[in-house]
Amino acid sequence: MKQWLASSLTAFNAAWGTAVQPVAFVNFRERQSPRDGQDVGPFHWHIALEADLNFRLAAFKRALFVNHRVASHWSCSHTGYLSAVRYGCMPMPGKPQDDLDPSLLPGHVK
Repeated sequence: MKQWLASSLTAFNAAWGTAVQPVAFVNFRERQSPRDGQDVGPFHWHIALEADLNFRLAAFKRALFVNHRVASHWSCSHTGYLSAVRYGCMPMPGKPQDDLDPSLLPGHVK
C-alpha cells in the first residue's frame, strides 16, 4: 500500500510541479449490498488519506490509474481525516460491528 501511494504521489508531483506528501492513511474494506442472486455482496476498498497540502483529486486519480491501473472514486464528504477513518472502523446505524473490516491497514508516513 505504501509503495503505490508513494509512487502515485511522485508521479502526481512530477506532473503538477507540487510537493504533496502523505501524513497518514488507513486502508479498509467494506462489503457492498448483495446484488440479484447473491447471498453476500462483493467488497470494495476505502482509503482515508491525510496530506500536508490540499490538492485536486482528479490528478491523483489519474496518476493511480496510469501507474497502477487502479480505478478509484474520491469523496470530500467527510469533515477531515478522522471522520473518514471513523467511517471505516466505528459501528453506526445500518453498519454493525460485524460488518466492519477487522484488518484495518494503518500507515503513518511521518
